[in-house]
Order: sequence, then structure tokens, then C-alpha cells
Amino acid sequence: MEGDHPAYVEALAVKDGKILLVGTQAEAMGMIGERTAMNDLQGRTLLPGFTDPHSHYINALLFAGQAKLYAPPAGSGKDVPSIIAELQCFALERNVPKGAFIIGNGYDDTAMPDGRRLNRDDLDAAFPDNPVRVDHVSMHGTMLNSLALKHYGYDANTKTPEGGVIVRKPGTNEAWGLSMETAFQPIHEDVPVMTTEVEIESTKAAHRMYASFGITTAQEGLTHISQLQDMRRTGAGGTHSFDVVSFPFVPMVEKVLAEYPLATWGSYTDRVKIGGVYIGTGGTGGGVQTYSTIYRFGYMGGLSFTFGS
Repeated sequence: MEGDHPAYVEALAVKDGKILLVGTQAEAMGMIGERTAMNDLQGRTLLPGFTDPHSHYINALLFAGQAKLYAPPAGSGKDVPSIIAELQCFALERNVPKGAFIIGNGYDDTAMPDGRRLNRDDLDAAFPDNPVRVDHVSMHGTMLNSLALKHYGYDANTKTPEGGVIVRKPGTNEAWGLSMETAFQPIHEDVPVMTTEVEIESTKAAHRMYASFGITTAQEGLTHISQLQDMRRTGAGGTHSFDVVSFPFVPMVEKVLAEYPLATWGSYTDRVKIGGVYIGTGGTGGGVQTYSTIYRFGYMGGLSFTFGS
């Protein structure tokens, strides 16, 4: 990639994880030994594998079974009617029965025209018999209808936690659907249990998505203990096609250490490793309100950290 024009090569030779040759096919063929493994790409292009600098890998597994509600150009969620229509199509295509959760992701309140944002009443009118959860594009919040609010225990008596937001219906103390930051945390932790079959298929779908962008090492920034257990389980089952690095959320560290001692951190097992601890020091620019929380604990030695929102 040096210079003004790309330089193409025919072959690559690798030994013990190190590239020995980038050159012609004839040069590479001259290096073949008795135990050389050959891979014919059949004309396709080989690119470096990219390391994802920060994402929430576990969400990719969940997104496989959710409606996509991103604003244009990423999706069709340009306004409230479009979001409702997309959710209805999703429920119809999946034949979602009454009483079952309908979950979507990618809602961006800042992209709504004329400031007309989605609220609980919109979802209630369209889905009177189903709890509906529409996660915010920032992944720091969610919009819930009345049945979903009831499921998670949010009502007019629910106090807004420090560093969080619970939007109230104008003129009342009723929760109007949107919860952000620390008010979203209990909802975020309430992850539905997947069957083994769904877990495997969702993992494969997530890996295909990452790989389609050239990513061969994914990060799970802000991991809960149950999510780490899921990743360990699918890794042990041979489902992972690339490496995944987990950063447990700092309030979860005690639980994580009880199951995964510090000596096991930093090394891959079945393509999964614990790379450090996630410490949140702020909210998100896409959220309703930012927060700042610093957690302290007594065993700092030997741990590495990732900082980010």
C-alpha cells in the first residue's frame, strides 16, 4: 500500500505465525516442504485481519433476533410511523404470538423529524398485547411500552437512579418509556436465556457479521458474568471462528474472579480471553444525560483497563 498505486502479489508464505514471503507464486512454491499446508484463494483477495478497538460483541448475538430500526442511511427508521411499521413487519414475519416480547434496536431520537420522538403511547397503540422494547442507537438506553415497563418494574413510583434518566409523561410522574444510562442498567442485565441451538446460530451470525468487515478479533467491552459464561460455552463448543476479548464491567469483577481466577486472564482459551476490566467514566453523546462513576476495589495489581464510554 506504499506509493500512489497498489502493488498486488500472488502468494504469501507463513511459518510459525510469521510472514516469510510476500511475492510471486513461483517464489512461494519454491518454499514448499513435506508438511506445508497450501490454501488456494481461487482469485480472491487476502487482507489483514482487523482488531475491533471497542464494541459490544455480545449485542451482535442478540441483534440477530431483533428488528433493525436505525435511521437512514443505515436503516428505515426515519420517523415514528416508519419505526412502528418496521416493528409490525418484524412481528408478522416472525409470527410473534401475543404476550411475547418484540425487541428492536437502533432507535435514534436525535434523528426524528420536527422533534417528534417515539414514546410509550405510540408502542401501546400498535402493540396492545405484546411487551415491546426498542433499544437506543447508543446502546445506553431503551424505549419500552406499558407491558414492557410492567415487566421490568418501572412505574410512577420508580425513582430515577443517580446518573440515570427516566423520561416522564408530561404533567405526570408516569414513566413514558425512555430510560437511559444507570436507569437502563437493570434492563440491560436482564438478558433472555437462549436455547443451545439459538445460541450457536446467533454466535455464527455474529461472527459472519464481524468477518464481513474484515474483523478477526472482536471486543466485548462491558461484559456481565452471564455473558462471559455464554462466550466461554460457545468457544468450548468450537463455534468461534475468530478471537473474542472480554472486558468485565467493574461491578462484576468479584463474581468473575470467583469463577475465572486472575491467573487465567490475558490468555486465550477456545478463542476467548479476559483482557482487563471495563471502567465507565462517562455516558454517551447520544444519550439523554451523561454520568460519571468511578469504582474502586482493592486488587488492582496485575489488571489492565480499558477506558471509554
